[in-house]
Amino acid sequence: MAVAGPAERGLVNAGEPCELVSSDDGSHLMFRVNYEDMWRSPGGNKVQATCAIADGYTCEVTFRVSQDTSMTALVFVVHGPSNQAPAAKAGKVIARMALLDKNTSLISVTAGKAMPMPVGPGNKGGYGMAVRRSYLEANCIVDGVLLVLCTVYIVKDTAAAAKLVADTLAHRLSTMSDKQELTDVCFDVEGEMFYAHRLVLAAQSPVFMAELLGSMIESTMPTITIPDMRACTFNYMLQYIYLNQLQLIPSDMDGGSTSSPLSMSNTIELQHLLVAADRYGVDSLKQLCMDTLCAGVTTDTVTSTLELAEQRSYPELKASCLDFLSDTQNFSMAATNDDYYRLIHNHPRLLNDIRNRFKKPRLSPLSNSISASTTIRKSNPNSAVSNTTHGRAVSESSKAVRSRTPCSI
Repeated sequence: MAVAGPAERGLVNAGEPCELVSSDDGSHLMFRVNYEDMWRSPGGNKVQATCAIADGYTCEVTFRVSQDTSMTALVFVVHGPSNQAPAAKAGKVIARMALLDKNTSLISVTAGKAMPMPVGPGNKGGYGMAVRRSYLEANCIVDGVLLVLCTVYIVKDTAAAAKLVADTLAHRLSTMSDKQELTDVCFDVEGEMFYAHRLVLAAQSPVFMAELLGSMIESTMPTITIPDMRACTFNYMLQYIYLNQLQLIPSDMDGGSTSSPLSMSNTIELQHLLVAADRYGVDSLKQLCMDTLCAGVTTDTVTSTLELAEQRSYPELKASCLDFLSDTQNFSMAATNDDYYRLIHNHPRLLNDIRNRFKKPRLSPLSNSISASTTIRKSNPNSAVSNTTHGRAVSESSKAVRSRTPCSI
């Protein structure tokens, strides 16, 4: 569905790194970023624009590139009503945001995630989106300009607002699945029955496409048993397939940082869900689980996450765990429990991977020069001591693994 012409790629205010322009009805806004000028602006990897709309509300959109430059984030926040508009009655704010591709058509992000933002102080509603920079540059930037369509609906009747959110095709189909309306397949997972629509599942998964609509025997079976999967995991995957949402993930996670670390139970469920998404080819869910696990590594979860990455060959996830363990303090806390000793005993080459990761120079992502490494060493004379300390800790851990009786699995 085309929503804008090529002329709309141009910025109204020439020379500005970005701008936010509202339509006549105030419900649709276009956020334009001059991608090349952004890097030359004072903010460097971050730009922001605001725009006032009706009833004293103000919309604000921020675009930033992560510190390691691999991810980008878009945050759309609605503020208000302001103190200068006391007559305006606050209502329910529903905010959404979508990228435009090179043909200025709406696209769904497959290399990141998007979700509504919780209401907070001064924030009446919002929407966040994390997208891989490589995907953004390949699919959404034309002539150096990025276009983002923002929509905002303000409903003063709370009941009407709830109805507006629920009154979407995805929610209606999900409700029909829950009520077993027009469902044509049932899945038996650990004795629990899940009813679904073959076309919906096939549209989201090539595996389900072959299994449910192809020549496989499951295409004629009214009930299909799913082995080697937990019922709650299948339920989360089904929820994502229908709604493109995953309530399991904290709403403030953006793929690169979080103020609410994942709990151990959430981490375990995400690990199971990652395997399920990989098994059924739900790539966007797989990447969402992968990014969230990478961002949520802690001393409590690094061992199980690293074991999963090693067993299932997830190099991105493994690299995040090794980076976490390359910090001396993190390693000292994580390498003192039975799970770590069992992991190294079962996968001894991981010990060399940890050593090798720590030996790599830690340069700024924006600097590739040898002089930068020299500057770091000169400005931080204790770095050599830190390296030696960590190397000694890894060595002692290796000796302990060889001398220790491995724990039962």
